[in-house]
Amino acid sequence: MINPLILKEERCVPISSKADQILHDSTKRAIEKMLGEYHCKLLLYKLCSVDRLSEKELLTNYDLLKKSLYQILPTAAEIILRHVKYEMLRHAIFLVSDLTVEDIQNPILSITDILNLIRKEELMNFVREIPSHEHIVFFYENEKIRDKILSTFFHTDTISNRESNPPKGLLSSKPSNYNSQYDLNGFGNGNNNILYGESLDLQEQKSLKSSLYDWVQSIHSSNKSQHTPTRIANQDATWWLRNGRANEYIGFQKSLGRHIQYNVSAICSYDISKLNNEFLRTVVASHSYIMFDKPFMIYRNTRDL
Repeated sequence: MINPLILKEERCVPISSKADQILHDSTKRAIEKMLGEYHCKLLLYKLCSVDRLSEKELLTNYDLLKKSLYQILPTAAEIILRHVKYEMLRHAIFLVSDLTVEDIQNPILSITDILNLIRKEELMNFVREIPSHEHIVFFYENEKIRDKILSTFFHTDTISNRESNPPKGLLSSKPSNYNSQYDLNGFGNGNNNILYGESLDLQEQKSLKSSLYDWVQSIHSSNKSQHTPTRIANQDATWWLRNGRANEYIGFQKSLGRHIQYNVSAICSYDISKLNNEFLRTVVASHSYIMFDKPFMIYRNTRDL
C-alpha cells in the first residue's frame, strides 16, 4: 500500500464507499435487535469512549469496532459480530454481482471479506463508467485483479450501436490475450495493441513522449462517437522504470495531465511493489483518480480544483 502521507500531501481524498455506511447501519441494527434501542445507545457510548471516537468514526471502521468490542465485551464480541455479518450480507447480496449462495453459507466469510467484495464491486463499476477526459492510475498487487480491471475498462458490449463502439489502445509487455480470455474486442491485428519494445521502434527521430502521443492520436482519430470516449490502457507501466526509461515516460504522463483531451479516457497500471516513494508521488500527481486493489480504494486528486 502507498504511504498515506503521499496521498495527503497530494490532496487525494477517498471516494465514499457504500461499504462504510452498510457497516455502520448493520452494526446498529444488530445490537438493537439483541439488546434493544436503549441498551444499544449505552453500549455504543461505551465503545466510542475506548478511543474517544464519534459514533460515525467507530461504526465505519471495522478494525476499531472489533477492537472496542473485544475490550468492552470480550465474551460477547464474537456473537455481536456474527449478527453484524448477517445484517451486512442482507445488503451485500443486492450489491455484489459475484456473491453466491455458497459464499453466504461459508462460515469462513468474514466481515472484512464482505467489505472488500462491496468495495471491489464499486471499483469495477467506477472503471466501467469512467467518463471522457479522465486520466486514472491503478496501483495493483494482484495481476489477475489488474487484468479484470482492464477487461472491465475495455468491455463495450453494452453499446447497441456498433458504429459507436469506441476504439481502444493497449500498451503491454506481451500480445494481449484479452480477446479470448476476457471476451474483449476492438484491438484487431494492427497497432491498437503494441508492446513496450515496439513503442520504442515507433520513435524514429521523435522523442518517446511524441511517439506515444502520436500513437494515442492515431487510435483516437478513428473514434466516430461523440459520446463514448476512446479507451487507452497501459498494462504495466513499471516496464519503463525497469528498462531505464522512467524519466521519459513520466514526461509523457505529465504532458497528458490529470484531465486528458476530450473524448479520451485512460488507465495506467503500476505494480506497486516495484515503485519507490519518489516515483509514486510523481505518478499520483499526474492522474485525476488513484485506485488500489489492496485494499480496494478509490481516491480523487483534488489539487488545484
